[in-house]
Amino acid sequence: MKNKTTLWGCGWYIAFIHAQDIVDVEISAYHAGYDIYAHNLPFNTEYRIELIGNNASEFMTNSLNSDGTSTNRVVFDTSYYGTQIKLIAELFDVYNQTTTSDEIDFVIDDSSPTIVISGGHLVSVDSDKLENVQVQVTVSDDHGLNSDPIMMHWRFVRQGRIIEGSQSNILIPVEFQSVRSNLYSAVVNMNTSNELQKGDSLMVWFEGSDASGRPIIGYGTSDVDPIETFIRWIA
Repeated sequence: MKNKTTLWGCGWYIAFIHAQDIVDVEISAYHAGYDIYAHNLPFNTEYRIELIGNNASEFMTNSLNSDGTSTNRVVFDTSYYGTQIKLIAELFDVYNQTTTSDEIDFVIDDSSPTIVISGGHLVSVDSDKLENVQVQVTVSDDHGLNSDPIMMHWRFVRQGRIIEGSQSNILIPVEFQSVRSNLYSAVVNMNTSNELQKGDSLMVWFEGSDASGRPIIGYGTSDVDPIETFIRWIA
C-alpha cells in the first residue's frame, strides 16, 4: 500500500495506516500565509525529516527540487518504530527567510472494525412498510473511524433462492461519531418491483472500512453470512 501525504500548508493531522505500509511523503515548501509553492529556492535548500516512534527514532535529510517539492519513501516497520510515529519536517535555514515546520502522526492500525445491529432493527419488517424501514447499526474500531457512510445491500429470498432482480443497495450516513465508534442511521426504502409472496424474506449485509482502509468484519458483513430479516405478511 502506498499513501501520499502533503506537508507544509495542509496542517497537522493523524493518518491511520497498516504495519509495513510503504508511504510516499511529499514535502512541499509554501510562501507563508499563501497557498503558493516556493519556487526557485537556492539550489542547496535542504530539509530534515524526524521520525519519532514509541520504540525508536530516525533522522533523514533531502533537498527540495526547484519547484519547492520533494518526495520521501518511508517503510513503517512496526518492529523498529513501534505503532505510533510522529513525523516532523522542517526546512534548514534559507537566507533572509523565516521557516516553520509541519508534522503528522501515523498510527499503525492492526485491528479490523466490527459491526453491531441495534436491538430490534432488521429482525422483521412488515410487508406493507417496506418503503420505511428504520436501519441503525454501530461500527466500532480500536484505532479510528472516518465519517464516510457505509453501504447497505439487500436481496429478497423465496424458498431459499434469491429472487432475480431484487438486489439493491444504499449508503447509510453517520448520525453520531465518537472516538472509537460510529452510529449509522437512516430510513430506507426497501420496496421492490417484484411481486412478493407470503413467506418471502430478506438477506441484508453491510460494507465499510475504518480510517486505515480495513473492512468491517462480523455477522452481516457479506452475502455469505448475511442478516436474515423476516417479512411479516400483512394482507
